[in-house]
Amino acid sequence: MIVKEVFDCRRCGSCCQGQGGIYVRLADVGEIARVLGLSAEEFVKRYTEQQGGRLALKTGPDGFCLMYDPEIRGCRIHEVKPVMCRAWPFYLAPLKYRDEFEIVKNNCPGIKQDVKWEDFVAYYRAHQDVLPWSPEDIFK
Repeated sequence: MIVKEVFDCRRCGSCCQGQGGIYVRLADVGEIARVLGLSAEEFVKRYTEQQGGRLALKTGPDGFCLMYDPEIRGCRIHEVKPVMCRAWPFYLAPLKYRDEFEIVKNNCPGIKQDVKWEDFVAYYRAHQDVLPWSPEDIFK
């Protein structure tokens, strides 16, 4: 089976916009803090909040993650950004639910418009060994 390419990041930042759900694993806090030149405690205090019992990055008044830098059209902590961000758009909801995939596809210009949910899931399954995470990783 030939698996069609389904995603090409456009660096638009739409994946960095929207409140809630950008979870940070405790194992990643130290590296993120180091990149920002902060202590782990200061990073957590300044840039995160508890959501659903997990640590999540805060968003600003514009709705963008506080790590998103509009001047560079990218993440200030790109080299150590959370697993969920590295995995975009291959996270649990669009992989599991067709309607969630359609929502993500309609908001992300990097997902090729002719791609169907079945193609998206097949691409993930064919490449999951080289993708930076599995959907369950955010809970580790």
